Amino acid sequence: AADRATTTVVAVDASLGALEPRAVIRLAETYGLDFDDVVDALAPGGATAADVRELMNAYVDALFEAGRHAPATRLIVFFRLETRATRDAIDALVLASQFDLAAELAEATAGHASPSRDLRRAVVDACARLDEHAGRRAAWLAVEQ
Repeated sequence: AADRATTTVVAVDASLGALEPRAVIRLAETYGLDFDDVVDALAPGGATAADVRELMNAYVDALFEAGRHAPATRLIVFFRLETRATRDAIDALVLASQFDLAAELAEATAGHASPSRDLRRAVVDACARLDEHAGRRAAWLAVEQ
């Protein structure tokens, strides 16, 4: 398991240099690719659905760490990576003043594993902790939705 995790991290680090995250999203949206399509594309190399999900999650984590919040959020939303739609992600987005992305992430989880109401509350809580005008406005907008 440790070797596989190391391989995943190396693959993600290499892909961050090779793949422009916005291009990945654009390709997926333009051609209507979904998670199963990615699994099918990587299956000849021996990748399973669990491997692909692990790789996508690691890619999203690396994007967040690199401060690339917009493509990370778009990947979470587009491929429904519920395990990455968390309060920690909301907090990171709000701290980076990415209020629209935080709201988008909260709304996109409606009806999935992470209840939208809970993440909307996380947006409001994170914005209130920020204690600045833009944060209060974003909290108000989240409540209005």
